[in-house]
Amino acid sequence: MACHAIRVDGCSATFQRYINHTLRDFLDEFCSAYIDDILIYSSGSLADHRNKVRQVLARLRDAGLQIDIDKCDFEAKSVKYLGFIVEAGKGIRVDPEKVQAIQQWQRPRSVKGVRSFLGFANYYRQFIPRFSNIAAPLTALTKKDAVFAWSKECDKAFEELKALLTSAPVLAQWDPDRETIVETDSSGYVTGGALSQKGDDGIMRPVAFFSKKNAKAATE
Repeated sequence: MACHAIRVDGCSATFQRYINHTLRDFLDEFCSAYIDDILIYSSGSLADHRNKVRQVLARLRDAGLQIDIDKCDFEAKSVKYLGFIVEAGKGIRVDPEKVQAIQQWQRPRSVKGVRSFLGFANYYRQFIPRFSNIAAPLTALTKKDAVFAWSKECDKAFEELKALLTSAPVLAQWDPDRETIVETDSSGYVTGGALSQKGDDGIMRPVAFFSKKNAKAATE
């Protein structure tokens, strides 16, 4: 189930703290909340799922919070949540609307434009192997006192990130009971890794990718 809580205008951070406190017993157990967007998930029976929904709704009611029923999806197998499509039994993928936005993204013509693109791409970096390594030429343009000079390397990085984002794989949902493999690699410049789990068919599927530029001290 995905629902939209009604909040009064004001500080989002304050409301986030309030919703976190209100749902504190459920968060990361069977519930996720980002400001006024709430996701309730389960892997058990329909009765179990309904019970969890009732618990969350009761807690919201006790806190004096209302939900916008027109923005709620109950007992859905697939929901749109925070720029992702979450599908029961399949995993998580990038929202097609975001994919379309990526496809139409024009080449940045300023540092501000590069930062905007990197900010967008970074949100989905868990879908992209070697993200930091690929994005390095673009990241270099955002350094303090750097002169904006779009190079062939920048163009290649920009187009490669767009291609990877628009063809991003479906990430399997993490299951603590499944066989898990963690693969890591380091080039000296960046460190990366992949988390995969074996499905019922015996095939390893990615759960998340990780990459980070190494600090200077780590390369010396």
